[in-house]
Amino acid sequence: MTGYGRGVSSSGDLIVVAEARSFNSRFLDISLRLPKALGGMEQRVRDLIRQYVVRGHVSLTVKVKNGDEKAIPLQADLTLAKSYVRALQQIKKELRLPGRIEIGHLLQFPEILTSAEESEGVEALWEPVQEAVTGALGELREMRAKEGQALEQDLRARVAKLEAIIQGIEQEAERRRAELYQRMRERVRQLVADEGLDENRLYMELAILVDRMDVTEECVRFRSHNAQFLKALEMEEAVGRRLNFLLQEMNREATTIGAKSYSAEISHLVVELKEEIERIREQVQNIE
Repeated sequence: MTGYGRGVSSSGDLIVVAEARSFNSRFLDISLRLPKALGGMEQRVRDLIRQYVVRGHVSLTVKVKNGDEKAIPLQADLTLAKSYVRALQQIKKELRLPGRIEIGHLLQFPEILTSAEESEGVEALWEPVQEAVTGALGELREMRAKEGQALEQDLRARVAKLEAIIQGIEQEAERRRAELYQRMRERVRQLVADEGLDENRLYMELAILVDRMDVTEECVRFRSHNAQFLKALEMEEAVGRRLNFLLQEMNREATTIGAKSYSAEISHLVVELKEEIERIREQVQNIE
């Protein structure tokens, strides 16, 4: 589900601002943008995100501003910078490129500037960073929860539609069963009269055939999946994968009903049933 959250905290002269955004995704995908000096905190920030989000693409940006530069110490790797300069000069010479090598070119290699990640100054920033990120993720989760409530109402309405379609299939199957049996029985009588076949044997085969075309069992199972789907929507934990599994089972039952179908009306209802299942599946991709 989509969402946005912002968190702010401070430590001395420093202000830490965290912004979190989430977008629909089948899996948890985390994208982080941290100041270079806070690079050593990346894993801790990721672990923090996992406490709030189970599914979705999460983009989190952390900024530290209005601060004392000494609180986020950076140092230049001059040996590495000289190596880059020599390499760039060699490229320039070999390819006969115009222009001069400037500081802007070296800044394209971020590893030249390193932070004292283990220093007390940087480590002391973890508490305000954690506070800002937690605040942003809290707002994000709240917005996602509101969207989830609207999504739940939509899914309940769609499951109710599935129920109505199944009821239509059952009614049509019941209406056509007696008609089908009678028509096939007349055909059996003709075969007995024309071919002199065993009448009892044919009627037994007829009963077996009609029973195989019965969709009652599939409709009962489909209704059971519907009930489990609605029950899962009431759970507090992440249920996205469970809902996906139930939809797979619904689709399987719909396929079986379609295979047994001996009526154009039932075939049309099965198509409508599968279309609605697919619409629900698209919505479920947004649920944790």
